Amino acid sequence: MGETTEQWRAAIGRWSGGRPGKYMIMENFAGRKRDNDSFRWFSCFLLASLLVIGCVELNPGPNGVEDNPATTYQDGALPKYIKRPGSVGIEGELYGIRLASFLFARGLNKTEEFHLASNVDDAGAFDDVVFKYRLKGQDICKTCFIQLKHRKTKKVEKPILRSNLLHLSGDFSLFKYFESYCEIKRNVSENSILKMYGSFVDFEFIIYTNASLKGGIEVRNDKNLVSILSSGPNDGKYVTFDKKSGKDVFDFFKELLNYYNFLVQMAAYTDEEIKQEIENKISNFTNGDIKKKLEKLISEPSSDDLGKLIKELEKCDFSLYEEFLQKVKIFQCQANESSFVELIKKELQEACHTSPSGTNSIYENLKQVLENWWKEEGEVDRLSEGSRLWQNIKQLWIEKIKELSKIDVQGSIEFGIRFTEQHMQPLSEALQRSKLLKVITKKKLWHFIQIENISGSQFFSSRKFIIY
Repeated sequence: MGETTEQWRAAIGRWSGGRPGKYMIMENFAGRKRDNDSFRWFSCFLLASLLVIGCVELNPGPNGVEDNPATTYQDGALPKYIKRPGSVGIEGELYGIRLASFLFARGLNKTEEFHLASNVDDAGAFDDVVFKYRLKGQDICKTCFIQLKHRKTKKVEKPILRSNLLHLSGDFSLFKYFESYCEIKRNVSENSILKMYGSFVDFEFIIYTNASLKGGIEVRNDKNLVSILSSGPNDGKYVTFDKKSGKDVFDFFKELLNYYNFLVQMAAYTDEEIKQEIENKISNFTNGDIKKKLEKLISEPSSDDLGKLIKELEKCDFSLYEEFLQKVKIFQCQANESSFVELIKKELQEACHTSPSGTNSIYENLKQVLENWWKEEGEVDRLSEGSRLWQNIKQLWIEKIKELSKIDVQGSIEFGIRFTEQHMQPLSEALQRSKLLKVITKKKLWHFIQIENISGSQFFSSRKFIIY
């Protein structure tokens, strides 16, 4: 009977090439009745080769998506997380979806394992995307809490000024991100959602933008393992701060600490005492935002307003500001919405070893799935290689291959060809790596067949098949 149709089931997944074999052996070639039998045999062999090349493993998969295992990550099933509603406009939302798609595809391609969440309720200002991963060949997991700052196409050429970092509010206010940093560190040991992201020492805090930062000093430190996030032309570099190159930033946080202590010192003062104290000490402050707030208290002294200013700062543990500045990273000049598309396809093609047309099909399915997932609220699944959403995409691709190959596969079954399981992996590796493949059967074919430069296939255009 040969192989059944069900035994041609496949599971799209991740493949790793090995050393190409010099020859492959196929068993049970049956029937040589006509001169064209050898060509028919070869067409069946070619079909099997295409199945291997087109992202297909030969081990039968489960009968349906419902039988797939639950999403896993290291210790077991991934619990759902609480997703809050998004707070950005349509263009910002699209940018978030594209980044999530890019990180998902890159996770498939470059990591041993990963999972992805968006609009995480417990991540403060770093809630847009949370990406946990372990790179191939590495024993360290990283969790990147990412805040997206998308700029519209017409504004993207206008750089972010260094001074924007030193405001008490605004899209690029480091103070705002410091507040979230302190909150996450304070809660990580007790918050069940944050705890599953691992140890705080392995957390990274990212401001991610398609705009450029004027006056920033770019560095790349591969020990931090965060270059995987890069989608721009700057080779994985990012802006970070140290006491030498970021003296203005460190001075800003020192002044914030002095400002906070000054406000707390006046907490028991009368309104008149508050006014006099500020008039005496305001010259000690240089930051424009701080001076404006103090000047307002001089003109309208009020212990209630003083209390509000203290409340703005009391969530921050200023003993942590140096630690924060070492962890926060600004990824500038990253991809915009349109350029993300080709980057995503590139990662998918490398991860899945698909043809360009196959990659386009997978991309369109992934795009729709990510758009729906991004809009979900409440309890939501994390995305990973084992997640149900990705399994559904793979299943659609499997069904498409099965439908296209149904007739030819049945023909190979009737012809009596059997590909032994022990030889399919070497065949797969050789097809992916070799430019010359030699196939030796246990029974001789009547004809020597050589195929070279088959049109319509990038894979076969650079390979020769010799079958005898």
